[in-house]
Amino acid sequence: MKRPFGVYVIALMMVLNGLAVGLSVLLEEEFELDRSLNPAQTLNFSIGFPSIVIAFALLMLWRWAWVTTMLLTGLNLATGLYLYVDGNPNYLSMAINIFIVFYLNQREVQRAFD
Repeated sequence: MKRPFGVYVIALMMVLNGLAVGLSVLLEEEFELDRSLNPAQTLNFSIGFPSIVIAFALLMLWRWAWVTTMLLTGLNLATGLYLYVDGNPNYLSMAINIFIVFYLNQREVQRAFD
């Protein structure tokens, strides 16, 4: 089956999101090696690499990748809201996750993963 355009967009967004959430912890001004990270930052950092692996699985049109992407995106959005309320928003990650949800729910993308 030919991949819909939305699958390419989602895969690209997953890679960008993986980089955004992973690097946001490292680039934060208050980050120090001897200080422990708050739970949301730890979660963001641990989601970064799997997002890149899942992007590859999306290009293979594996069903588990669609489900995992939806779960990770929900987790990323919840983490983004927590960080927003905590005073450390990551707007780039939040915007990317909204685009991912939009494309995941398109009919042609859902059909590709059936």
